[in-house]
Amino acid sequence: DANDKTKLLSDAEFTVYKDGKKVAELKTDESGKAMSPKLPLGEYTVKETKAPAGYKISNEEWKVTIQNEKEVVKVEAENEKLLGSLQIIKTDDKDQAERLAGAVFTLKDAKGNVVKEKITTDKSGTVKVEGLVPGEYTLEETKAPEGYELTKQVIHVTVGDEKVVDVKVTNSKSLGQFEIVKVDANDKTKLLSDAEFEVYKDGKKVEMLQTDKTGKVISGKLEPGKYTLKETKAPKGYKLLKEEIEVVVEANKVVQVQVENTKELGSLQVIKKDAESGKVLEGAEFRLKNETGQVVGEAKTTNRDGVVTFENLVPGKYTLEETKAPEGYKAVELKVEVNVVANEVVKQEVMNEKVLGQFEIVKVDA
Repeated sequence: DANDKTKLLSDAEFTVYKDGKKVAELKTDESGKAMSPKLPLGEYTVKETKAPAGYKISNEEWKVTIQNEKEVVKVEAENEKLLGSLQIIKTDDKDQAERLAGAVFTLKDAKGNVVKEKITTDKSGTVKVEGLVPGEYTLEETKAPEGYELTKQVIHVTVGDEKVVDVKVTNSKSLGQFEIVKVDANDKTKLLSDAEFEVYKDGKKVEMLQTDKTGKVISGKLEPGKYTLKETKAPKGYKLLKEEIEVVVEANKVVQVQVENTKELGSLQVIKKDAESGKVLEGAEFRLKNETGQVVGEAKTTNRDGVVTFENLVPGKYTLEETKAPEGYKAVELKVEVNVVANEVVKQEVMNEKVLGQFEIVKVDA
């Protein structure tokens, strides 16, 4: 063997020539040796006609001169091994036509010795390793293409002589997630449960999500790219979000998306009437306070129909106070408790009594 002189090669065949004429044929035995028959003195040429299995045939010609009949002339002939190659073809696991550049591999022989490192696929997604001694090898991916997960599997390859072995290796894309955080539009610390969403990718529904009691929900693992969120059910007491939300998923990240809902609102209609006749009264002034005692908006005055309306009220309990009575009537000192309901107009009648007076008749002699 040209690279290992201690390795003797059998089954090599040679032809011996004298003045251009074939005079003998030789074949090496298991010891890697072949002995010619006894030949007349003179000059001979030896050519290899068949190489040992797995080796290249030698193009060299050996000149041998036999000068006396007792001499055994030695000829040492070397053979180079027939070498093989392997070609790595790197593709996306879901789209074999998509070739991947930038994958890096290490090649090891059957004993675990590193044969070659930093074998990197080019823009065509391929890389060739040449000059390999036939045998068993392993390939390990040390760096994945950008945006892809590392292939952890060790790939076993058998390399033959004078052949290119194609090794197809696939990678799956690195995935990402997003987290929806559902909050009250007016109080971002208030997290809202039971909001339901549909997730779309290129117009196709890929997932349904519902916020838990913490007001949060995390999507499944998704390929990087743009997704659309559609709210299909709002939290109780809140308006359904009509706008679609665009989310950009990034590889190996959890992107947080804060989604706000405004409360469903109600209204309070106050109707002012004469306590005795039921006639509607203009000019009564009212103010409204919430559960914490804060005045909501400005004081309002009943119109000619005896009506005043407080709109866009957050559902809950309110206190109605009359701050000014209609002309000729007593102010109502009693505070009226009102419960406002979402998407409804709650009506509340308030009665006023007329202010009464007296007169005294004094009868005298004319």
